[in-house]
Amino acid sequence: MLRLGIPHLLNLESLSPPHFTQTSKSDYSLSMRTLFIIPLVLMSLVSCPSWGLTYNDLVKRDGFYYKKFSDLPFTGEIEGRFQGKFKNGKKEGYWVRYWENGQLWMKGSYIDGKREGYWVTYKMDGTVYKFVTGTFKNGVKVSN
Repeated sequence: MLRLGIPHLLNLESLSPPHFTQTSKSDYSLSMRTLFIIPLVLMSLVSCPSWGLTYNDLVKRDGFYYKKFSDLPFTGEIEGRFQGKFKNGKKEGYWVRYWENGQLWMKGSYIDGKREGYWVTYKMDGTVYKFVTGTFKNGVKVSN
């Protein structure tokens, strides 16, 4: 049968809008969730890298530490061979430092950028370096 010059092979019913069934709605919902989750995961990986700030990412000017290319004294934590916190550009709290071979080099605390309390320093072989180990007050060694 021929309708207004359209060949009879054309099925006009196939031109109607698709009908969603229960299965296709759930497939659509699943694919939309997947399309939402994948970019969310990718954005979180980019915005929160697994590597952190290290001592080499900082510069020292006039006794204060700054993040490179910044005018604000650094406040935050660093990791790597030097591990500790800075507050307003000065070392603060418990710190550890490691030799390149991974052996502990020194550990102790800072207050306002100065050594405070008991500090232990180790040689590269892991033995205590007694000459440098001791109690510090306001950045000065006061006793062994």
